[in-house]
Amino acid sequence: MGASRRVLSFALILALPLACVACAKGGGGGGGGRRDGSPGDGAAGDGALDAGPDSGRRDTGVRDTGVRDTGPACVDDAIPDDCEMASELGTLEVGGMFSATAKLPTLVDEDWYVVDVPSGFAADAGVPTDGGVPASMQGAGMPRIELVSGDATMVMEIRMRCGAALACGESTARELLEWSFVDDQGTTDGGTAGYTSRDVPWPERVYIKVSRKGGPASCEDYTLNVTR
Repeated sequence: MGASRRVLSFALILALPLACVACAKGGGGGGGGRRDGSPGDGAAGDGALDAGPDSGRRDTGVRDTGVRDTGPACVDDAIPDDCEMASELGTLEVGGMFSATAKLPTLVDEDWYVVDVPSGFAADAGVPTDGGVPASMQGAGMPRIELVSGDATMVMEIRMRCGAALACGESTARELLEWSFVDDQGTTDGGTAGYTSRDVPWPERVYIKVSRKGGPASCEDYTLNVTR
């Protein structure tokens, strides 16, 4: 009788470890071997592979294709490309100023502007009968046009009508970044007679063409400043 009890006790001791191992594998309480769904636990529907440095698994993430986002496409502005339809800047009086900002997205693009520049002659300054021009009839102020841009291929041309460019010293007013006009002529005798004509007439109406002298084209803005 005593021997049977010892054998039974020994059998119970052997069975306990086996029960503990089964509990660890099964997750307990009717789980039926399910996974908890945490990242990397291999559960169905996990949706992601563990690509950590020690996982040894393949990284299925998006690769860099070398394509860079350069923003929206460069769209041409609404400035006319034709001298006859030039954008009106207005009338430039002494002390006045205009400014326009636009772009030339293609190599063949041209932007045309026109500005009126009244001479500023005195209203009661009549022309002497001998043909002299009184000093009071000199053009007032100094019209000045400046093209500002970080793109060195952009230049401007100045005209008094839709035709040939203005004279500019011994050259013509083409491929410029800056242009100005000053009327410093008066009568040679300081009064009534002597000066009868000017080599270049006062620019009552000035056409401005902004274009490129080379490439490549870009979306760089330019600013046109017109002052007097």
